[in-house]
Amino acid sequence: DFTWETEHAAKQHFLTMNIKLDHIVGCTLYQSLFWYKDIYAHYMLGFTIKDPAKNRYDEVILSIEARRPQWDNYSLWKGIIPHMYNIIYIRWTPQDLLWLRKDVRKEPLHNYAMKLSQSQSQDLFSYLASKTNTLVHKPLSYHAIRYNCLTDLHKWLWTILSHLKHSTIWTVFAKWYINYLIKKDI
Repeated sequence: DFTWETEHAAKQHFLTMNIKLDHIVGCTLYQSLFWYKDIYAHYMLGFTIKDPAKNRYDEVILSIEARRPQWDNYSLWKGIIPHMYNIIYIRWTPQDLLWLRKDVRKEPLHNYAMKLSQSQSQDLFSYLASKTNTLVHKPLSYHAIRYNCLTDLHKWLWTILSHLKHSTIWTVFAKWYINYLIKKDI
């Protein structure tokens, strides 16, 4: 866990979270807008965890990102070139990730509570956690169109919801993906 001072300077705090799958009660989609006139977006999934012993809620955020060389800024143009970046799944606390995006980078940040049941939220978390573990042995190549922060989420939604199409243009023009979910009542 980090407390960010600047884009490249942060204080590190060690944190251990034990997440019981049956304590996950919901899922929030976070949207961080960027680039020219905020026409592109990065998405992250926040999983709400209820701690019945302490009667409080915590959240862990999972972000699917392009793994790039240290200090190399993400480039949309490089993201279109196959095998330029690998995929990395990162787990964050809201304090860490949301502070970095909103207060350090000054990116517009929005959230949307997804209309998933508790069991669907738990299944989505399990799916993404298993993908995280798979990357250790079988790296995946990032691609700004074919495999990005939304394509894996959309693939999972498509497998459980019959009214979605296999692919959608809104995983590329990601700024409007939340509108797509609202229109589909998700």
